Amino acid sequence: MPFFQFTFKDLQMMSIKSRILLASAASLFILSACNGKAGNAPAAGDVAATVNGTPISKGSVDQIVGQRLAMGQPDSPETRKAIINQLAMQMLVSEEAIKKNLDKTPEVVDQLNLTRQSILANAFVQDYTKNNPVSDDMLKAEYDKIKAHRCQVPNTRHAISWWIRRL
Repeated sequence: MPFFQFTFKDLQMMSIKSRILLASAASLFILSACNGKAGNAPAAGDVAATVNGTPISKGSVDQIVGQRLAMGQPDSPETRKAIINQLAMQMLVSEEAIKKNLDKTPEVVDQLNLTRQSILANAFVQDYTKNNPVSDDMLKAEYDKIKAHRCQVPNTRHAISWWIRRL
């Protein structure tokens, strides 16, 4: 059973401050909200909340908790509840946007495509760095090459052309 159940009336009851927070974080959730494939539904035990029958996975909550931990914010039940509320509001607003066919406007389609490309590019970089670790020896060797060449380069323009030739 999910922790929370939300409807559009619940959104209307929330404060202006919460709505502003929603707007600032909408890009985190809009891509997954508009990509509602039936096969992507979380298992019953993995549901943190349900919004108009649509589940919010614990994985989504955990992902945002991880981002906040990286920024130095603590993980607490209150933090998780606030994240769930934020995701619920985002889902409600995105559902209303879809009802108004805003997801079909050229501007929104472009934004969704750019967001998707950015997410995929980040996933590629993370996968590459995970599968191709850089050792301390490799870093030191590269540092030594750059340091030695820097002593030989008379100005910035020459340094830039040297870097370009290395690529």
